[in-house]
Amino acid sequence: MRITKRAIVVGGSGNLGKWIVDALRTRWEVTSIDFAANEFAKANILLSDSDTYTTHAELCSKQLEKKYDAIICAKDSCNPGSIFEEDIFEKVEEMLRTNLSPSVLTGHIASKHLEDGGFLLFTGGVLPFKDSLTEYLPFCLAKNSVHMLALNMAKRENLPSDVVVASALPNFLEKPDCSVTDPKELASIIKDWANGSRRPDNGSFASFKMVEGKLIPEYI
Repeated sequence: MRITKRAIVVGGSGNLGKWIVDALRTRWEVTSIDFAANEFAKANILLSDSDTYTTHAELCSKQLEKKYDAIICAKDSCNPGSIFEEDIFEKVEEMLRTNLSPSVLTGHIASKHLEDGGFLLFTGGVLPFKDSLTEYLPFCLAKNSVHMLALNMAKRENLPSDVVVASALPNFLEKPDCSVTDPKELASIIKDWANGSRRPDNGSFASFKMVEGKLIPEYI
């Protein structure tokens, strides 16, 4: 029986991903997939900005041979943009490339490498999920596409039947009436989920709030 658990973090060198790698690395073998290396990961798969995501998937296919107990997409990128702007198409393409494409890559990897009883997590956004941010239209389009992907993957048609697929809905946007999710605290919650503790139900979405100084998930 394998003792050490294995995890993949897509976006393992980013704002959230680096904290997830740090939270897991003492008891897990963690592989980071990103455009920059994470020195604390057990292994790194380095992507090139000049390659397509089809090429990224082929690279991952060549380097990933094992089964993984947790596969997590931590990629999150946000830029403003409104429908009336001349460069709205470029902004939408950028948000899809930096938010949706890594999530599709994560799901694709999970369809081949997620262990029985494993955990698949996507990173969405609570504000796109609950509100219509007209000044962040490209971001909302991309994140709501991630939410749709998560619902599709939760059907488990191309995954082991006993895995759990869930979505974290943090807020990393600094807005006057919204609290920003602490990525380090969120990573601690994700570590518990990966370990099977208080894991969300399959297909669920979790937003977060502070209660007496502690980050608490609220399931949607």
